[in-house]
Amino acid sequence: LKLRLFAEAQGARIVFYGHTHVPGWTVDGGVLLLNPGSLARPRGYPHPTYAVVRLHRSEAGVEVEISYYDLAGRKQEGLSGRTVLSGTRPTGGASP
Repeated sequence: LKLRLFAEAQGARIVFYGHTHVPGWTVDGGVLLLNPGSLARPRGYPHPTYAVVRLHRSEAGVEVEISYYDLAGRKQEGLSGRTVLSGTRPTGGASP
């Protein structure tokens, strides 16, 4: 909640955060909150991870493609996903 409120105050629609080393993402109140995990000290997931985020404009808003990978570059399908950030409240999210 605090991250979302801070993002809204800054006019941000996407927040990348860390510290917990737990990979995952969610959309809260139209704000994408994403933790890429950790390559050095993973927690809450069996592999070290990093995330690649791709943004695409569309009529629906901004399509966000989130891809998580392990240290060897293998996509982690269970964490990866897509969402749309628009004027309406989007849905989505993934966690280990």
